[in-house]
Amino acid sequence: MTAWLYRVEGRWCVSLALETDVAYWREKGVDVTEGWRYRSVAQAMCEREALEKGKRRERGWMHVGFARGGVGGENVPVGLGAAMERGSLKKSAELWREWRPLLGGRSLLLSEVRRVLAIRWKGDDLSQQRILRVLQVGVLKGEVFLRSAVRTIGGQANWRCERCHAGRSRLVQTACARCGGTCYYCDECLLLGRSRACEPLLQIPMPAREEENTVQEAAGRERASSRNGTQAGTMSLTPAQRRAAERALAFVRDGKEPVLLLWAVTGAGKTEMTFAAVSHVLNRQGRVAVATPRKDVVNELTPRFRHAFPAVRIVKLHGESGETWLDGELVIATTHQLLRWYRTFDLIVVDEVDAFPYRHNESLQAGVRRALKETGQQLWLTATPPRSWQTAFRQGKLPGVTIPVRHHGHPLPEPYITLERRLWEKVLKKRQITALDQFLAHVQRVGGQAYLFVPSLSHVTPVLHWLSAHAPELRAAGVSSRDREREKKVQDFRDGEYDCLVTTTVLERGVTVSNAHVAILQADHPIWDEAALVQMSGRCGRSSSFPSGHVFWIAQEASREQSRALKHIRRMNREAWENGWLKAKDGR
Repeated sequence: MTAWLYRVEGRWCVSLALETDVAYWREKGVDVTEGWRYRSVAQAMCEREALEKGKRRERGWMHVGFARGGVGGENVPVGLGAAMERGSLKKSAELWREWRPLLGGRSLLLSEVRRVLAIRWKGDDLSQQRILRVLQVGVLKGEVFLRSAVRTIGGQANWRCERCHAGRSRLVQTACARCGGTCYYCDECLLLGRSRACEPLLQIPMPAREEENTVQEAAGRERASSRNGTQAGTMSLTPAQRRAAERALAFVRDGKEPVLLLWAVTGAGKTEMTFAAVSHVLNRQGRVAVATPRKDVVNELTPRFRHAFPAVRIVKLHGESGETWLDGELVIATTHQLLRWYRTFDLIVVDEVDAFPYRHNESLQAGVRRALKETGQQLWLTATPPRSWQTAFRQGKLPGVTIPVRHHGHPLPEPYITLERRLWEKVLKKRQITALDQFLAHVQRVGGQAYLFVPSLSHVTPVLHWLSAHAPELRAAGVSSRDREREKKVQDFRDGEYDCLVTTTVLERGVTVSNAHVAILQADHPIWDEAALVQMSGRCGRSSSFPSGHVFWIAQEASREQSRALKHIRRMNREAWENGWLKAKDGR
């Protein structure tokens, strides 16, 4: 879209609505004498950066960046600027005061600004001209940071998406119908809408006064609700959970540390441990986000928080939630959705902070940091922190607290590790696998359900064929990330329609059945690290009705990751026992 570059009082400025700038500066007794028009926001931004660094002459420079075919700036006559000034600056300023609390705290493409206003503003004129004029008032007042959604950083070859911070490798160059030139768009955050070089990205901080007004609409009820939720949560917490909840509360109360790690075993009840900290932030009129890499966890957490904080406005955000443009004091979202927020939250609770895709995705991590206020804090929840975090925690370099026991007070089931020569050959040839036979016999004897974890999609069908030959009475199904019927099969498994689910690591988290038992085939496979082995094993023994179960690691040989995972499980059980938090000690 069209952008303008002009010089005033010795500095270069980019505008989306030059008539607004001309009127603004005229009121200050300053004339804008000349400007240049560009077909793309990125073009104007590139030129401004080059001029500020002295890399361009002030007149008649060649255009830089990605444009082809002679697309450059056009000198705009002074008379045109004077004619544009007739637009109502006062009206635009009044509308900006009205729009600012509706848009504050967001990082939005121009098309998204229109969608937010269509839902949350009561007016009816949302023409592009009006939107650009009003937003430009915010830019001039320093209350909107104008960026090109995709821009260069220090040179033409170094492009970056400003929304998700993805680098050149994730950008796609294509002919663009919008700007008429060659344009980059970002493939990394494409599911949120197309971030283009020719489109503006508007980052709008939450103003302190408007933020208070937003929260104060139901302040009295929220305080009462927050207290009630906290009291209900702490009264029902176990001693281990209470220790963690008190540490998290002290963390947000002091506000000195940027990050706190809650290292809790699988099934420990991490969510409830955060209620006191969340309540404290809400009580002081702050804002909280609970972020997780997976949509199904968002759906699971939302009703639990709504029950704990019934008078707080809670928004659920993922691609299918239908609440994308709504606002609330407590936001429960996928980590991708936080890319649309800017300097908003006092506290962000990142659940499953080690999970795919968040752990190795710098774009998502940068999005979380940008959604925080500059003084904001992060609470990291995980059962399997990376080894570097574990080391930093033990050395006192990463503040944190461990919760080494589940809510029911029983130890984590320790795995039986069995070595089976030519394991995969036996699966393919449907030969007997003694350890797997023993595992399945136990599951059938106790009337349980079994997870059979395999390294990849290609392993699912051969294992199902092996089961049909050796355990035909078992009702078995296979799932993977590519299975279109995955959700139905998982729900059927939960409902008891299947005795056994052969699955990849797609189900290492989030799917729980009460009387569950776990077997990991090819536990020595390089795809599985310590965290994956601990998470998969953690599907077992989560229910207070069936707190112990069988976990089998079946491998061709012992591996370092198996050793680390076993030490991880035993270390947690030992810590829980030493603190007196176990009802019974595992005899193995």
